[in-house]
Amino acid sequence: MPTELICPNCGKDVFEGWKYCPFCGFPLTETIKSKSVEKGGKEVKEDKDK
Repeated sequence: MPTELICPNCGKDVFEGWKYCPFCGFPLTETIKSKSVEKGGKEVKEDKDK
């Protein structure tokens, strides 16, 4: 099963291996964030500044 990721441009769910976001056309690279979900179903975005 492919890993779910988040498009850095539009924030929609995309999958690992996709070259472009099908929603906004943004070119996807390996720098997109993995989707993290905490208990309760709330999405938690990783903070890379730490």
